[in-house]
Amino acid sequence: MSRIVAVPFAALAACLMASPVADAQGVLQSNIPGTLMPGGVSNWGSVYAGQAEVIRAQGDYLIARQKALSMYQDLRVKKLEVRKAELLQMEWLQDFRHQWNIKERQRTQEAKLIGAMDATPNEIISGYALNVLLDKLTKDGDTFSANNSRPLDSDQVKYLNFTGVRADSGNFGVLLRGKPVWPMYLRGTDYAEHRRKIERGLDKLVQDTLKGEQEAREEDYIALQEAVDELAEYVRVAPRRYNPDATGLAVKGFSFRYWSAARDYVKQLDQACAALNTPNAASMLQRISATNVSGLVTEMKTRGIRFAPAMRGDEAAYMSVYQQMRLETRAGQ
Repeated sequence: MSRIVAVPFAALAACLMASPVADAQGVLQSNIPGTLMPGGVSNWGSVYAGQAEVIRAQGDYLIARQKALSMYQDLRVKKLEVRKAELLQMEWLQDFRHQWNIKERQRTQEAKLIGAMDATPNEIISGYALNVLLDKLTKDGDTFSANNSRPLDSDQVKYLNFTGVRADSGNFGVLLRGKPVWPMYLRGTDYAEHRRKIERGLDKLVQDTLKGEQEAREEDYIALQEAVDELAEYVRVAPRRYNPDATGLAVKGFSFRYWSAARDYVKQLDQACAALNTPNAASMLQRISATNVSGLVTEMKTRGIRFAPAMRGDEAAYMSVYQQMRLETRAGQ
């Protein structure tokens, strides 16, 4: 009987020794420094080896991090060197372009001057050749003496037309003649009301401009511009109004040349309106008082004006002044 009871107890003890609880306790005990491992071996060596691995891993991390920082600094220095080289190249390129533009402008001015010295009649009466010579004489103004300058005919100077430095400054030619000189085509009774409105508007605006009354000019300027636009439209449709079946060779008994002259004169009126709306209009309305080329150049530079295209009948004055300015320019070369 005692033998039968001893066998189950032995089996139960074997099961308890093989249970997970017992294994867990063995693992926990093995992690405690100084604990004897199975077979009587101490676990101190495995603990120190783990700590050494951790320390070595930390050292490797710090070394790798330092290498990465060093590589980053080297890369940053190289990027700065590349950027510096790019900036130097850009600076050189900008300087090269600047020098190139200066030389190109010089070549263009020289080409313009060569052309202006032998200008065609159209280039002269358009004011282009005169403005090229004006720029040249203005640039070389210190080399000329007013006493030795080429003389100008005062009767010719008064027929010169001027405009501002800006492209939209308009043409003061109509305004410098006082009352408009209407072309033949616009002298008929059909245009009497148009002429009356424009003459009255121009006279009032010119007087207000010379007096410096700027506040009251806006309404008058709008009215004058509307009158000019109305006349321009009336002239534009005249061929169809008077002769719908015409081929354009005749307009109300006038040849096409007269109608074309009237159309050009209306354009000049429109430019005069634009001229009156500029800030320095009062200065533009003053006639040139120069008696020689040097005085003309000096006065135009001081007043900030340039030559505008000649009006019909002013061609002779432009040709005369051009010849004098051309001789003055040639004398300084």
